[in-house]
Amino acid sequence: MTPLEWIKNVISVCAAGIDRENEQKTQGDVEKLAEIYNNYNVEQQESIHQILREQFQMNDALYILSFLVKYLNLDAFWEDIIWHVCRENKDCFLGSMVEAQLEIYGTALYKQKRMLHRKNVQNFMQALNLPDGRSREQEKNKKRIVIVAEQLLSIKHAPTLITLEFAYILQEKMNYEVCIITCPLDYHLPFDLWVDPRYYYGGFEGVRDIPYKGVKIRNIGFFMEDGSLDRCSRMLHMIAAWKPWLVLELGVTNPLADLCREFTTTVAMAMTTECPVSEADILIRYVPGTGAYEEACKKELLPCQKQIFMQEKLPVIAQEAEKECVPDDLGLPEGKFFVAVVGNRLDLEIDEAFLNMMKQIMDAAENVDFVVIGDAEKLQEKLEGTSYGKRIHFLGYCMDLLGTYRALHLYLNPRRLGGGWSSAMALMAGLPVVTLPACDVAYNVGDEFTVMTEEEMVDAVVRYASDDVFYGQKKRIAIEKGRDGGEQKMLEYVTSLFTRIQENME
Repeated sequence: MTPLEWIKNVISVCAAGIDRENEQKTQGDVEKLAEIYNNYNVEQQESIHQILREQFQMNDALYILSFLVKYLNLDAFWEDIIWHVCRENKDCFLGSMVEAQLEIYGTALYKQKRMLHRKNVQNFMQALNLPDGRSREQEKNKKRIVIVAEQLLSIKHAPTLITLEFAYILQEKMNYEVCIITCPLDYHLPFDLWVDPRYYYGGFEGVRDIPYKGVKIRNIGFFMEDGSLDRCSRMLHMIAAWKPWLVLELGVTNPLADLCREFTTTVAMAMTTECPVSEADILIRYVPGTGAYEEACKKELLPCQKQIFMQEKLPVIAQEAEKECVPDDLGLPEGKFFVAVVGNRLDLEIDEAFLNMMKQIMDAAENVDFVVIGDAEKLQEKLEGTSYGKRIHFLGYCMDLLGTYRALHLYLNPRRLGGGWSSAMALMAGLPVVTLPACDVAYNVGDEFTVMTEEEMVDAVVRYASDDVFYGQKKRIAIEKGRDGGEQKMLEYVTSLFTRIQENME
């Protein structure tokens, strides 16, 4: 099959895949296409990318490319998506929507993420009526802070809990006036431009006081579904009129938040160990990256941007378990050694390589069953009726994660960036962890629970399931590490962070 024939087949399968009833057949077809693509040489692969860039208009290309990154799980096509959007797109909201999909689905290079984000910031800057000029330091109210968040959901939702805890500490312990702004920009995307887009649920428009730990925290929510530039301008003018000392972008890649730099200091902090994708004045980092990644980050820094590397880990806080679960409470069989796999994107993260590793573990240890926590509908359908499927239990999203962990024995981390919070909670529940290095989970759990290869992961899980003495030793280490979190640790972290921010602003 020539590269051109491959593209024609992709288009045919893509058109058929619109019908969800054919999705299982679609998945089979695209797996064959993925195999063909991976067997092409570099020149053949490059010709595919060239055709998709030069022979397709942006709208057609985006639909086809979104299909490829969703079903084929081929990150190489994210570069083509970013190329099209940065070259042709003038629609601020469309660019932001694509950026949100990249944040949820993709693993593009940091340079590519910054390129797309910068384009989106520029588009908004040109389209909006922005507040006049940057306030002089003496005009700012040095006791006011705005936090920009993508969404506020339940306190069982880790980013929401972190945001509220930050706001609580700043307001009640450090005597700042705090306002949380929520304004997800990812709804403005026509159906025919993207296959199965994912959204941040804003959930609220207006002004409200959120009760948290006996106090009220102000939240102003903006709906952006209608693609209203006027609404964006009003939000920015409202923030500017409040004259905050700084705007903290907490776990967002929202170009509007970056535009607050036009009138005050902006600080961006990611919820992962990745460098924030932001044009903010100050970037908060956990640890420096290694090698080429860190060099790429440095190259993308603007001349005015500063980086702060925190020495302390972001502490984990969690609500007490609602119930100390046992296997029967979760519909699990008795007498098994349960290995948890937890995440919000497991249909992407449990790829063929990781699934094969799970099968190897089950073949080597008859007492091991897996418990999948999170959205993994496609994986569940794929394994339905198989011998392995009977030993992989799907719980979906668990509101009481800490309580659920009490019925399990071990946490296994796929190859990915995220998972830091769920793994830290696993330690709090006394679950040892098995992870590869250079990811959020490894950063949180430390060398005691890190292995270097997939083969070592298999060996480690089998040993945990068969060696009671070894398991007991590791469980005690997990419990001890789990004590590193808590409210006092978070207070110390936020205090240290804002001391360093202030030092960098002087």
